Amino acid sequence: MKAKKLAYVVLPIMLLGVGCEISKDHSKESASQETVSETSTDSSKHKTLNDKSFTYTNSLFDLSDELKKATSAVYDAVGDDNYKIALNDLKKVTLKFEDLEPSDDYKDIHEKVLQSMKTRREGIELMLSNIDDKTKSDFLRGLYLLGEASDSYIDVIGEIAHKNKG
Repeated sequence: MKAKKLAYVVLPIMLLGVGCEISKDHSKESASQETVSETSTDSSKHKTLNDKSFTYTNSLFDLSDELKKATSAVYDAVGDDNYKIALNDLKKVTLKFEDLEPSDDYKDIHEKVLQSMKTRREGIELMLSNIDDKTKSDFLRGLYLLGEASDSYIDVIGEIAHKNKG
């Protein structure tokens, strides 16, 4: 399961990093000739859109790294106090996703990201309110919601990878 999650996080980053690179086979002259052939208005609109998309995906992947670290801290926490701290830190990271500003072509994907983070926060709240009795159904429901949110987030990252690929 961790390998699958890792693949969904690493693959888009690799595609994003390599997909925007100019092939070594092209000389600088041919690259500049290709750029000159585009009209300036279309090029500037396209560049602005790509810049916004690029900024959004980079910010999203940076937050994904933070999310992964915070999630690992929750699973590694020992004792109720450390567990509460780790859950609150995870909750703070999920709130950072609200501040992202997607480009127009990523708005639908961003809504899915926000829904995933909302589900994750609901799970965290259930876990925090029932941390004294981890066998309670509400605590277990919170764990389930965390897993569900992780799965939906992985699906969204896969969508981004597919979108960047095509």
